[in-house]
Amino acid sequence: MSHGTFLLDTNIVSMSSKPRPHPRLVDWLFENEDVIIPFPVFIEISRGIAELATRDPHRASSLQFWLEALLKTKRRHLKIGDNVALKLGEMMACKQLRQLWVVPSTARRVVPGQDLTIAAISIVHRIPIATLDTFDFVLIDKYFKLPGVYDPVEDEWAVSRTVTPASGLSKSKAVRISSKLSAL
Repeated sequence: MSHGTFLLDTNIVSMSSKPRPHPRLVDWLFENEDVIIPFPVFIEISRGIAELATRDPHRASSLQFWLEALLKTKRRHLKIGDNVALKLGEMMACKQLRQLWVVPSTARRVVPGQDLTIAAISIVHRIPIATLDTFDFVLIDKYFKLPGVYDPVEDEWAVSRTVTPASGLSKSKAVRISSKLSAL
């Protein structure tokens, strides 16, 4: 069932690149064509491909080709401007969310994720997030109310939707990329 417009988290886009993505995710992407891939997702995917290149150059090359094809698809872009920057700055000042942007020196991965940036975009543009890992977004929602966090594989709202599917976004402006995601 279509639930309206969503920002896709990195794990949704990454899962769609797998040889055998989860069938419920594939179905959901076909049913929910009004999806937006925010720029932080491209940052995380590009970083992952660069890290993979040292271990598995062939797989990294294949994923780079997939990413370049995805970047060439027609898709909606959201303005990442002053309002998102101000919201992100406010979120980064929240001590309870520090672990989402400051990496401890003992951590295995030295680069923080982009969940706070995706959340800031979600809040400013009033668009719920679709993710397969709701934990960090549920935490963020305790301090900064998100417009919704949805897991399409579990078909569950981890954070209840606070905006209606017609959240002020014109359907005529919606870019239909879900079939392209699955096809790539």
